[in-house]
Amino acid sequence: MSQEKKYDIFISYRREGGKNFARILKPELEKRGFQDRVFLDFDELKDGKFDKRIMDAIDSAPIFIIILSDGCLDRCVNEDDWVRLEIVHALNTNKHIIPVVCDKSFKDFPANIPEFIKKGFKKIAFTDHMPLPGDFNREPNSWMDMAEIDSYLDEIKFFREKYAGIIDVEAGFEVEYSHR
Repeated sequence: MSQEKKYDIFISYRREGGKNFARILKPELEKRGFQDRVFLDFDELKDGKFDKRIMDAIDSAPIFIIILSDGCLDRCVNEDDWVRLEIVHALNTNKHIIPVVCDKSFKDFPANIPEFIKKGFKKIAFTDHMPLPGDFNREPNSWMDMAEIDSYLDEIKFFREKYAGIIDVEAGFEVEYSHR
């Protein structure tokens, strides 16, 4: 008899727009002490028991991370949408929900999203790569340009003002260190 696997973190995402970030986030969390304790459906679901395994993984993980990418919540108006089902289950089981905006593509909640979903997000964290001096080698589109900092901070200010008293909006920069 095999025991059900327990997780510390469940990562929810919309495949269109969130899949790549979710695949990057999981090993980063594992490097920080959550080895084999992060659920990502792409890696974990191999047996075809999708519905039950998803809900069991949410049940076992106290932390529910939702990747907010462009349009990721648009289909949450449909009661049978999987992202909505995951969010609702996390809300109903009192999970610590951490919405993460990873690439500046998430602009706002859709107008027709159920209010209880929006109210379930107590905090949103925006993050992007810190601009580096021009002589650093980097992949195209992997770092914010210096010229984008003001618009990045303006977007965060927009969210802070619009959702003041409802959602705590945090911002950060990811900084890579390279020793030459």
